[in-house]
Amino acid sequence: MVIDDTLVKELAESGSDVRYGVNLVCCPKREIVEQVTAIQERLFGFEPAQYYYPPQDLHLTLVEIRHSRSEKDAAAVGQ
Repeated sequence: MVIDDTLVKELAESGSDVRYGVNLVCCPKREIVEQVTAIQERLFGFEPAQYYYPPQDLHLTLVEIRHSRSEKDAAAVGQ
C-alpha cells in the first residue's frame, strides 16, 4: 500500500490538491438500493458505529463497475 502524500497534505491544507481528477459514478436502480439498505440495517445490529451510506447517496464508481466486467464488456462500457 502506498499513501498518497498529496491527499495527506490536502487534509491539512484544504485546496492544496490541484490534480483535479474526474469521477464517474452510477446510481443503482431503486430495487438495488432497497436491497443494500436492508443489508445495511442488518449490519447495523453488529456494527452500530460504522458509517453506512444513506440510500440517496449509494453509488458505484467506474473502478467498481469495471471490476465486475470482462475486458470486452469493460471496453463496451467505455465506448
